[in-house]
Amino acid sequence: NTTAHSVDILLEAVNLLNCLQNYVLESFLVQDPTLSNLMVTMFNFLTRMIEGPCTSNQEVLASPQSVLIALCNRVLGYVEYNARVNIKPAVASLKCTLKTAMLQLLVTLLEGMNNHEIVSRMVELLDFRAMEKQVTRLYTMLGMAGEARFFGKDVLAVGIDGREQPVNMLLERELILFCMFVLKLNTLSVGKRSM
Repeated sequence: NTTAHSVDILLEAVNLLNCLQNYVLESFLVQDPTLSNLMVTMFNFLTRMIEGPCTSNQEVLASPQSVLIALCNRVLGYVEYNARVNIKPAVASLKCTLKTAMLQLLVTLLEGMNNHEIVSRMVELLDFRAMEKQVTRLYTMLGMAGEARFFGKDVLAVGIDGREQPVNMLLERELILFCMFVLKLNTLSVGKRSM
């Protein structure tokens, strides 16, 4: 005798991400891409599920029952680049690929947005100081703050797709997504918060 019950695959994916994020820093220390690649795959899956936009899935992911926005906030707070430490290109690539996938999800969560509850929830839960710190570090690493680029133009790292790519190109994409997300969120939350 079996009983049927439904499983919300979106919330289960978020719960899996929430478990994985507890261990991702350790994987960076040992330069093991397995965990961060799995997180990237989960972020990409969630992004695909809300593209279009699919407003019902957007609402599920941003609902109080979902820990997605809080999880993204934690990742923004601790997956960062330390400009004072010699960062290996492979580690920078892992961190960058993870944050880029997460930022793409956040941007897509705002796609076609008519639900101001989602915007309000993001404004309430996201730490904009942590985002500013991330953007400032990216500026510094990319040589936009008057210093030399952290990585030379020929420094390559293997991306999640298995291809070698210039590390600076990966960092530039992350910076663009940060700016895109903040601008879109600011546009949608005019009067609620200014950055």
